[in-house]
Amino acid sequence: MKLNSDVVLKVLKVLTWAGFLGLCVKAGSLLFSYSVSMFFNPIGAKNLYMGLDLSQLKEQSSSEYSILFFFIFLIIALQVLMFFVLLQIFKHINLVSPFDEKIRKLILNLSMLTFGIGLLSKLTVGFSSRFISQGMSFPHLFEHIDIGDSFVFFAGILFFISVIFKRELNYKMKTN
Repeated sequence: MKLNSDVVLKVLKVLTWAGFLGLCVKAGSLLFSYSVSMFFNPIGAKNLYMGLDLSQLKEQSSSEYSILFFFIFLIIALQVLMFFVLLQIFKHINLVSPFDEKIRKLILNLSMLTFGIGLLSKLTVGFSSRFISQGMSFPHLFEHIDIGDSFVFFAGILFFISVIFKRELNYKMKTN
């Protein structure tokens, strides 16, 4: 069976929607669990989302617990935005003539978002390492934040693609 670009594009759209919705659920669940742990039941910090346990930090310092949670939540929120931009690309892409200024700007925005996720991830790993070196244990933390290198690399690739788009658009303008 031969796969054509339309089929691949439809499958990618479905997968992107699934990722977007999954990350929205994750962000909402994290925010709800954090609110419960801060205002109603401190034991909620034991399982914020999918085994993420920041209860030791919560017991030591509510403000540092809130800072670490904010970093984790911001990483997830930026990932939601990243998937939203991907959906916008799929919405506006024209496979007959893909080199479009709007698509270039969306790819550039995607590059900046992924770079921000990578940097924030590295910052969060550094922030949490201080507590880990003091003997605290944060089960499943790195499953949620240790993605920085991949995202920084991905951001570089996307930036390079946006530069190619810009050069192609400039070339088209000169030849017209």
